[in-house]
Amino acid sequence: GSFQSKPLHARFLTVLAGPVASVLFGFILFVVIGVTAGIPSLDDPTPQVRMVMPDSPAQAAGLRTGDILRAINGEPVKTTEQAGEIIRANANKPLRLTMERDGETFTITITPREVDAEIDGQTRKIGQIGVMWHVMRKKEPFPKVLAHAGLMTVGMSFAIVDGLRRLIFGQGNIHEVGSVISIASATNATAKLGLVEVADFAAKFSVMLGIINLLPIPVLDGGYLLIFTLEALRRRKLSPEAMARVQMAGFVIVLMIFLAVFSLDIYKLITGKLIR
Repeated sequence: GSFQSKPLHARFLTVLAGPVASVLFGFILFVVIGVTAGIPSLDDPTPQVRMVMPDSPAQAAGLRTGDILRAINGEPVKTTEQAGEIIRANANKPLRLTMERDGETFTITITPREVDAEIDGQTRKIGQIGVMWHVMRKKEPFPKVLAHAGLMTVGMSFAIVDGLRRLIFGQGNIHEVGSVISIASATNATAKLGLVEVADFAAKFSVMLGIINLLPIPVLDGGYLLIFTLEALRRRKLSPEAMARVQMAGFVIVLMIFLAVFSLDIYKLITGKLIR
């Protein structure tokens, strides 16, 4: 029979299977990366720029992938952890960065942008310059790989939900959201970093897709799950007319979000603020 004629619990589980499979695929990919390439190690080597984020202080200052950080305000910097601590502690304060590119040393001034970040369950203001540092990977026992994959999946899920919550309540930045153009640009930038980074990006993207699909917006799986929950509470199905109206409303919401984000990406493309 048709999908609508199936029992409520069967329809609920069928729809839920899609987002769950997407998140699970991301988790499995994190495990595969961990087993084959290792998991990120905290014993990071000299801080080297892996990626410069769009519309960031680092991009404005002219930092590029491959640049090596040697000192901040004249003080030598040995690890990415040390670099991160200094940058986080200096929001809105100019920092003098001594960088090395192709064997030549140069100095630039960057002012870390102040952002809200969840640290130990509390929202704190920290500084960010908009770079991802090169990560060293280390082979670890399988239980540790599993734990890391689990933490990555759960951590990303919470980060996405929190990001969407902040966006809805006006605390986030719509510029951080990307459309197909941003994703293609990020994929292209990631591809230059190698197969492991592409797989890592795919794992994160899969988790993100699964979580976003659970949003309670009609036409997304989360919207259908909300409708099924309402049907269970009302003990009767929505009429086909009501279902059509709800789906149309959901379609309009998704279309508006898509157009807003797509327009922003066109602007970023014209102004050169996409990920490089």
